[in-house]
Amino acid sequence: MTATAQSIHVGLFHVTYEVGSGMPGAPMLALNLAVDTPSKHVTGLARVTQVTAPPFPVTTSATNGNYTYMATMKSTHILVVATGYPVISWPAGGGIGPVIQPNFELRMVLESDWSSGTASFKYYDGTGWHSIDNVPVKKTDVVDLAAAGLPEAILYPDTVEATWSDGVLVIRASGVEDGYTDIHIDVSPADIWPPIYQVVGRETPAIGSFPYDVSRSFPMEDKPDAINFSMKGGDQKIPVN
Repeated sequence: MTATAQSIHVGLFHVTYEVGSGMPGAPMLALNLAVDTPSKHVTGLARVTQVTAPPFPVTTSATNGNYTYMATMKSTHILVVATGYPVISWPAGGGIGPVIQPNFELRMVLESDWSSGTASFKYYDGTGWHSIDNVPVKKTDVVDLAAAGLPEAILYPDTVEATWSDGVLVIRASGVEDGYTDIHIDVSPADIWPPIYQVVGRETPAIGSFPYDVSRSFPMEDKPDAINFSMKGGDQKIPVN
């Protein structure tokens, strides 16, 4: 793997693609993926639409898979292989759900910067399987989650560390979450002093448990002995080193 490929994305990141020829009447695949680089795991939603006016959905899948690097002396590519299943709503406490057969398969080869490539995919539209081979992959702009109205939620990290140096407080938090992205450290909106710090994230269709490790700096003239942080079970005092 090249140094460039290694440095572009680290940890958990969000990426979206359009996959297809774009020809009238041809199927178009929209991929909305969360990529976890430590485990080389991808998860998210795949939606196949028919390119007509207006487009109409053909297949929607909750998609899971993995990726590997394919390196030669001259180049590095990324192979993504994933399988999708119909999206269903299963009530909490409803017991073991039904056995679900896959309705989507993907094999995608990307450039080392995740920006473009080619893909082949199969989808089941209720009448039979359809195969699309060797069509272009184009990265699209990631949706602004706040502008899209996706709700923000308080998350509870497994560990929190705080350090102070030269008038700057640095807080680092890590944990594992399922179904959240845009995870970051913020200050509670509650009008109290000293403030309560917390980890927040936005709900996403991505499926799977992903580790996160986030940090943020806050200007602070004097070193505090401890900070208040929202943890599972209530606010806790975190010592400042």
